[in-house]
Amino acid sequence: MDLHGLFFRPSNRIPKELISSFNRDSIQSSIKNIRFAIILCVLLFAGFAILDFYTVPHLYKYFWAIRFLIVIPFSLIVFAISYFPIFLRLGQLFLSLVSIVGGYSILWMIWVTPVEVQNTYYVGVILVLMFSFTFLRLRFVYGFLIGIILFAGFEIVQVCLDVDNLTKVNNSFFMVGALFIGILSSYFHEKLLRKEFLLRRTLEQEKRKTEAINSSLEDRVEERTRRLQEMNEQLIDAKSEAEKSDQLKSAFLANMSHEIRTPMNSILGFTEILSDDEIEKEQSHKYLSIIHSNSIRLLQIINDIIDISKIESGSVEISPTFFKPSKVIGEVLDLFGSIEMNPNGIEILSEYPKESDSEIFTDYTKLIQIIVNLSQNAVKYTPKGQVKIGYKREHKDSICFYVYDTGIGISEEDQKTIFNRFTQVNIDQKTPNKGVGLGLAITQANTNLIQGKIKLTSALGEGSHFEINLPMRYSSSADQSS
Repeated sequence: MDLHGLFFRPSNRIPKELISSFNRDSIQSSIKNIRFAIILCVLLFAGFAILDFYTVPHLYKYFWAIRFLIVIPFSLIVFAISYFPIFLRLGQLFLSLVSIVGGYSILWMIWVTPVEVQNTYYVGVILVLMFSFTFLRLRFVYGFLIGIILFAGFEIVQVCLDVDNLTKVNNSFFMVGALFIGILSSYFHEKLLRKEFLLRRTLEQEKRKTEAINSSLEDRVEERTRRLQEMNEQLIDAKSEAEKSDQLKSAFLANMSHEIRTPMNSILGFTEILSDDEIEKEQSHKYLSIIHSNSIRLLQIINDIIDISKIESGSVEISPTFFKPSKVIGEVLDLFGSIEMNPNGIEILSEYPKESDSEIFTDYTKLIQIIVNLSQNAVKYTPKGQVKIGYKREHKDSICFYVYDTGIGISEEDQKTIFNRFTQVNIDQKTPNKGVGLGLAITQANTNLIQGKIKLTSALGEGSHFEINLPMRYSSSADQSS
């Protein structure tokens, strides 16, 4: 801890703000001792009144007036001020005034005292000086100034009074000695106090810095721990997803093997039967129909696999065109008029507002594929009842295509995974589950590609409602009124 110079200027390594706070801290830490010293000063000044009575009986009342009406009241006023906040800032100034008032009151007594008893009061000035440096703990600068002021007054009194030279020299010698000892003790004492203060404050600052660093480290460790926990949770989730994906892929491969092998066996078997020349023509047509339907089924499986591969690789291209939405409904109805697409003969109805058939702008092929996939599922899982295919315009800026059925419905649990790849539901239902579990995944992907949104509403035993909401973009010549 470095302090240098006569007035304790801090070195460059010590912040100046620490030095500036020393005054307040030194007063506050020693306030009880200061108050005790003031009370002791009052008692000593009052006690030495006895000396006045015996040494100058003709002046003791005058001296008592100085003691009890000037010095002691002033000291008590300073004692009272010590309980106010201003004392923390100006405490050294008030203590210095106590020393000046006490010292000059004694010098005034010397001025009016007979020569034969003056030496007694000369000692009183030295006592005031020593009391200021020891009990009042005047700091170096204040102590030095008070010492000079008292010494100057002391010398002026000696010069003005009829005192012999030997006595003057003797008194001055003791006064200078007391002043020198007091100033040196004040200097080294204050220097020690300042070093202790600066060391304490520096340690407090370092402690706060250390606590801040520790807190920062704890926060960083906590943040790292939290991130590691999140990463572990993500890894666990990823592992779970990977395991689930592996299970789905295994199920998909097994199911795909079955789905491909079944129509292939039918095709190969009936092809071999048709090679017999003795087969009847009616029976031959029946077998050819079976071969045809199984070929369509096999082609659908291959198309689904190709579509999901293109979607996965991001190589699907969108070709939007202008067309009327009623054209989509008509083509889907024509497609499901065949026995292959509707083997159970389910009633398929169409619904759409013919009065507002404005052209829309989107990918016609993707939209047809979406509606066909949804309609296939509706027909497949509707043993009896009907399927409705249509569109509606609830808002001017959007159009909603829908496929409603009265089939077996989808449970809430299955609705959470219905659009996942390789997923099939209603496994335990009596309805056969043909396909590889890619139809709805492809449907959702295609819906996203044409900037649409798919919505499912269903309950077991109550059928399913699929809705496709698309942004409405008109051709320049279309009627844009709702």
